[in-house]
Amino acid sequence: MIAYKPDTVSLTEMTASHTILVVAGPKSRELLQSLSPRCDWSKEAMPWMSVQEKTLGHAKMIAMSVSFSGELAYELHIPNEQLYLTWKQITEAGESFGLGLFGLYATESMRLEKGYRHWKADLIYERNPLESCLDRFVNLEKPDFVGKGALLEEQARGPQKLFVSLEVDCDFAPAHSGDSIYSGDALIGSVTSGGYGHRVEKNLAYAFIDPEFAAVGTELSIDLLGEMHPVKVIEPAQYDPENALVRG
Repeated sequence: MIAYKPDTVSLTEMTASHTILVVAGPKSRELLQSLSPRCDWSKEAMPWMSVQEKTLGHAKMIAMSVSFSGELAYELHIPNEQLYLTWKQITEAGESFGLGLFGLYATESMRLEKGYRHWKADLIYERNPLESCLDRFVNLEKPDFVGKGALLEEQARGPQKLFVSLEVDCDFAPAHSGDSIYSGDALIGSVTSGGYGHRVEKNLAYAFIDPEFAAVGTELSIDLLGEMHPVKVIEPAQYDPENALVRG
């Protein structure tokens, strides 16, 4: 089911109130432009993180220049009555672009390589934005916002845990949510999500751990399937940290 080809273009399907098709890869823009002569898919007309109404053939949709893949990619939010038409157009035109299919397990692998997080897994109510290392999105100089008082109190208290990325030294199993992280014999945190990064060839995991162990390069251990394995704190974006590919 997973046939991700980083040097071609790939497509996956997910369901929501509208159906979302994700077209990702270095040739994704070229493929979509070939089906959309009335629209401009160029980098200048539709830069990274932009949202526009587009037409593919006779089908209208909302397109977003974003995805969990870490590649040049587009989320196509398509009305269900136009889904089959769009799917057929993309897959038929994609034959000349080397189109392949990828599924959610591939997406999970790719987002871990990029340092992208899942809501309710890596982003949770129990940890504030400072503990989640999302302080770049918080302006404490802003006069007032919902929760500011509580956040200032937690800032004064100091973090109880910090979010980190980990490289796991294990070649037979990924980490899973809830797996325990240790420093020596001391339990210092737990995994929020994990999986193998096929592009970077590393076993990756995210976790919340005690702040004194959160520095990049810190060596710890993880309990996987009843056995202890080494882990190391690493930089969060292991694939294309400068975001050059997603910008196309």
